[in-house]
Amino acid sequence: MALLSGLCSAFLSLLIFGPAPLIGMGLVFGASIASISAAFGALSMLYVAGGVDTLLYLGTTAIPSAITIWIAFKSSETGSRPDCGKILATISVFGLLVISFITIDILSIGTWIETQIEKTFGQFFSQLQLGSNPEQKQHAANAYKLMVHYASSIAPAGLAIVAFIILVLNGVFVERILFHSDKSTLRRPHYSSTKLPNWLCVLFFTSIIACFFPNFLGKLGLNSAIFLSFPFLLAGLAVIHTLSRRSDRKKSILFGVYIALFVLGVLFGLLFVLAGCLAFLGAVEQWAGLRRRFGPDQSISKEDE
Repeated sequence: MALLSGLCSAFLSLLIFGPAPLIGMGLVFGASIASISAAFGALSMLYVAGGVDTLLYLGTTAIPSAITIWIAFKSSETGSRPDCGKILATISVFGLLVISFITIDILSIGTWIETQIEKTFGQFFSQLQLGSNPEQKQHAANAYKLMVHYASSIAPAGLAIVAFIILVLNGVFVERILFHSDKSTLRRPHYSSTKLPNWLCVLFFTSIIACFFPNFLGKLGLNSAIFLSFPFLLAGLAVIHTLSRRSDRKKSILFGVYIALFVLGVLFGLLFVLAGCLAFLGAVEQWAGLRRRFGPDQSISKEDE
């Protein structure tokens, strides 16, 4: 089962579902089986795709999935529910290590990513320049250089955030399926009650300050700040979910909020602004305790039971 799960994970990682088999095996059979499955997945990836893809699989899928299961079981040893805040914080620290690994360009991973970015933008702009006059070609060439420069500078954070999102979505999806089928060996976590540790908030604001430094430290700070904004964005959404429970029309409120986020973020191009606001709300929640102050009397919603 562990071998099959690892093979499925390696294959499904190409389709953004790589963490699902590992998390599923862990929730049903335990943390050790999840780690063994991750090892088999890495070996199969090494055999098929080579060293660089194996490192990416380990850093974005296998190790984060194994960490998630280990912490979930560790925090449940006393009979309590899995500590989502601790899981997110630990994955965040691991993500910072991956970002540092790429930024320092250990084993030329950073160079490989920059090469892929250049190829992707190069193909796009080569099509854009077809039939263009010399002046338009020059503008396209300048835009190409500018986009490659900025895309390369934030590529480590972009890769880490995408992997984080995939991990969270797969984890929630698999947990819900196993919970409703009564297969999971863990109690259901309180997603809307997730609280990040205060030291992660300090690390987040420290990385923002580091953005203003030149050269390597500035690049590392920028990527770290972008990446660390994601767990606080989730905390900001948790605040909205908690406050919506004060009303009898919770589902309608949440539907309206997410529609507004989609319209303003995607259709009006304010996605990064809204993400920054949600992350700031999540950071404020760490110190102000908005959910505790303004949330409903019952801290556990029906769907968390």
